[in-house]
Amino acid sequence: MLIDGRRRPQGATLTSGSSVRSLSQEPAFGDHLARVDALLRQVLADATIGWQSDDLGADDQAVDDQAIDDQAIDDHGPTLGDLPELLGQVLFSGGKRLRPIVGLLGFQIAGGRPGTTAEQDLIRVCAALELLHSFALVQDDVMDSSVSRRGRPTAHVLLAARHRDHGAIGRPDQFGESLAVLLGDLAHAEADHLINSCAPEIARRWHRMIIELIRGQVGDLVGAAVGERRPRSALAVAQLKSGGYTIKRPLELGAATAGADQSTLRRLEVYGHEAGSAFALRDDILGVWGDPTVTGKPAGDDLIAGKPTVIIALAHQRLPLSERRLLDRAGSELTKDDVVRLQQVITICGVRAEVETMIQRHVDCATSAVAPLASGNGPRAGAANALIKLAGQVAWRDR
Repeated sequence: MLIDGRRRPQGATLTSGSSVRSLSQEPAFGDHLARVDALLRQVLADATIGWQSDDLGADDQAVDDQAIDDQAIDDHGPTLGDLPELLGQVLFSGGKRLRPIVGLLGFQIAGGRPGTTAEQDLIRVCAALELLHSFALVQDDVMDSSVSRRGRPTAHVLLAARHRDHGAIGRPDQFGESLAVLLGDLAHAEADHLINSCAPEIARRWHRMIIELIRGQVGDLVGAAVGERRPRSALAVAQLKSGGYTIKRPLELGAATAGADQSTLRRLEVYGHEAGSAFALRDDILGVWGDPTVTGKPAGDDLIAGKPTVIIALAHQRLPLSERRLLDRAGSELTKDDVVRLQQVITICGVRAEVETMIQRHVDCATSAVAPLASGNGPRAGAANALIKLAGQVAWRDR
């Protein structure tokens, strides 16, 4: 059944981005997310104490002898360089909270129990995932020169504005981008610090996820630079940079904290790959046709940036020469009218419908992977059914 060009997934209903966000309000997830948030606030509090400390690693006596002017530091730090404060803004600026929810479902489906040491590891992993997501968003916005995220100015834009308001020396834009990179580094460092106290198996999986994320981002940047137009390459990049660290690896990390057996891990790996691919492809669609009042990002963002997405790769194969030349200008000199024209012709040539079909296939494969675990009662079956529902929600969201 087609609704607005999208086929309803079997056994699921079309959902909006707000429906995905509402997961965090469900009692089954609300308590878990509250514990994750409590740990994140503690991380921020500790970071703030360390940030404001006079002891930056020097010998205490040497610091005293230098008679550092504390007021001189305080005059500028809170306004321009208070990264823990800004990290708190990024962490709690909204969002779908998918990663900690997926981590919990992996923990439950693997038989994890509340009140155990394993659950404490799970909370640390989920808090670390939120920090890593902040790292990825902030640095991705710098790389893409994005001006808005979730309907608000991006971190580097906000920092550049603070530079101007302060009348500081130098170029505001360069200052904003530089500090935003360091803001991402701080988020990454705090995430790694949380993982360091987890079991070695968790640390190993965490390291693999980060390398995949970096590889995906490199593939995205290089693909745009060289005009990569192969659909399979574009999908591989999307899986690494978006789907992997959003669903596949958080699910496996949650299951690993509970000591999941290999059979369960294999099923979750299949589910995570397929649902993550559906998530990434929906991202591609929203990057071309998303409503900026809903997504919080400019319309046609991926076209403007010349992203090497599956949509652009397929369009390059399908469009007539005149329209293909317009597509080849993506990332350099597209006007608003050009973006609207490309949105139209890419739809007309059938690319959007083909990507919707791909999403449907991924959702079907994801649900099939965990369906055998969904029968009966108890936390395991409940988690499996929640994953089946989640696959449809992330695939047919509008933000």
